[in-house]
Amino acid sequence: MRARRASTVAGGVLLAVATVASAGLPHACRPPPEVAQRLQQACEVFDPVAPQAAVALWDAALAQAAEPPAPSCRVVETAWQIGDFLKLHARTSSDLALDYLNRGIAAHRPAAGTEDLPLAKLLKTAGHFFARRGDRDRACRSLAGAARVLGRLPEAEVSVLSGQIRDERSQNRCPGDEVSPGADPDQNR
Repeated sequence: MRARRASTVAGGVLLAVATVASAGLPHACRPPPEVAQRLQQACEVFDPVAPQAAVALWDAALAQAAEPPAPSCRVVETAWQIGDFLKLHARTSSDLALDYLNRGIAAHRPAAGTEDLPLAKLLKTAGHFFARRGDRDRACRSLAGAARVLGRLPEAEVSVLSGQIRDERSQNRCPGDEVSPGADPDQNR
């Protein structure tokens, strides 16, 4: 019960952080209120030992985020918010987080401008989970993919995230970018 209570408090904090992180996104990429409500409910009921109730809410949130005519960036952002919440439970929920992050990657369709920003955040978070698992190669590929996505966006809009990615690549001792600039960042699945 203590873990669930801590998860609920942390879930509320993370959802607030995710909401702030979504503030720079185009309106179309932000989860609508009903999706945000399901994400909040999932955070409140999440139990790392028995995550089924949260998983059902997250699945419903992703399905609702994907309803036409929503752009793919809304699904990517929703998947990122789930993965970002699960960073609190990286030791017990790494597979679950990577499943949602991979669903976000699969939903991504190249877009113009800041609509690709959720993909960069998602790839950065995937890099976090791979690093926690000790899979340096996949962590570095995810971080390199995030850096490539950010390289396509205006610097003023991505400077903070770019710095975070550089720091994580340094912490993981990732090699320099050997991948060509035009390579597909979605290859990191």
